[in-house]
Amino acid sequence: MKYMHQIANSKMNLRLRATIMSRTLVAAICLASMSLGVSSCSTSRSAISKSTSTSVVTQTTTSQTVAPVIYDRSCEKSSISQAAMDACAQSELNQLDGELAAELRHLAEYIQESYIAKAQLAWLTYRTEECSADASPNSGGSVYPLMFTSCEIQMTVSRIVEVRKDVIAASRGTDEPLYPTDGG
Repeated sequence: MKYMHQIANSKMNLRLRATIMSRTLVAAICLASMSLGVSSCSTSRSAISKSTSTSVVTQTTTSQTVAPVIYDRSCEKSSISQAAMDACAQSELNQLDGELAAELRHLAEYIQESYIAKAQLAWLTYRTEECSADASPNSGGSVYPLMFTSCEIQMTVSRIVEVRKDVIAASRGTDEPLYPTDGG
């Protein structure tokens, strides 16, 4: 029985790794296309556009368009060394973490802060674990911090979009928000 459980876990880990690798591959292809001069790159869930100094991610739902996530990526052009690329990625993540905090404060206008704090703590743990798994093939290498932070950037952009969708839903009162608003 223990052996069967190990096989099931192994298969689940392989599926998780395949999912992570396919997302990373799609993002890498998209970014490579943009570096070759393609002005935008689309996936089924989001459209990513690159200008000279910012990254814009817009997500469209069936009934609403969520405001784009914009952050400064100008340091990428001058980052040549691994240390400079790591610092650049960390700077981008810091910008996005600030933007996420602002969006969560906006969501707190509609939902109790205690629910938001619990959900955010759980999400931060999830982000760390997910990005550890994503960057693990590079563990011990000089590119590991960059891969880890790049994953955090992607996940934070997605989280900002999700929180914005929750704010729209809560403000319109048309859909149930992600978190309950009562004491239960």
